[in-house]
Amino acid sequence: MRRLALAASAAAFAVAMVPAGSALAGGTTGTSSVAINQYADFDTFGTFLDVGLQVRCFGGTEDSEGIVTVNASQQRPDTSAAAEGAGFQDVVCDGRTHSVGVSVFGAKFDAGKALATATVTAPGNPSLIVAASTRQILVRVV
Repeated sequence: MRRLALAASAAAFAVAMVPAGSALAGGTTGTSSVAINQYADFDTFGTFLDVGLQVRCFGGTEDSEGIVTVNASQQRPDTSAAAEGAGFQDVVCDGRTHSVGVSVFGAKFDAGKALATATVTAPGNPSLIVAASTRQILVRVV
């Protein structure tokens, strides 16, 4: 009887220790991720900043979509006045890495350094963040 109780406790512990994004049986295993590209570009008036990402997330089916959100900010001396903005894009969560572009809407972005933060939320649960990344990017004229 005691062995049965110990086995049940061990099994419950093993299930609790499986990381988020992993499958217990069958299906895809792995973790979600988001990487921000080093370079971004801006439009003529500095109102849009185009940020490239590499996103990998899981949702169980090839039709599952998560949402990637990018927040960006730029400070003096890289711009005449502090600039910040946000943008979002749907992303396919099929366990593969996808190139994703997000247009960040703001004001006064200019060529130079900026800080970008990207978050990926789970398909069907926009309040569950499954991956996040922050990096300094270089905004350039193209």
